[in-house]
Amino acid sequence: MPTSDITGYQLAAASASRLLIVATSERGPGQHEDRAYLSDNGGQTWSTTLASSGSDPIIEVGFEDR
Repeated sequence: MPTSDITGYQLAAASASRLLIVATSERGPGQHEDRAYLSDNGGQTWSTTLASSGSDPIIEVGFEDR
């Protein structure tokens, strides 16, 4: 999603190289779009791992690195 659309975000780090960001954007009254992005190389490249939309945004993220 374009950074100009982001209204909030969360960051979780399992290590210095493994990062997860969830970005939220508003898509109209009471409607949100959330996308989770994962990096395995310290933020040099990112891949979308989850996309969700609806009335309830993702409010908390966390993960384990095994």
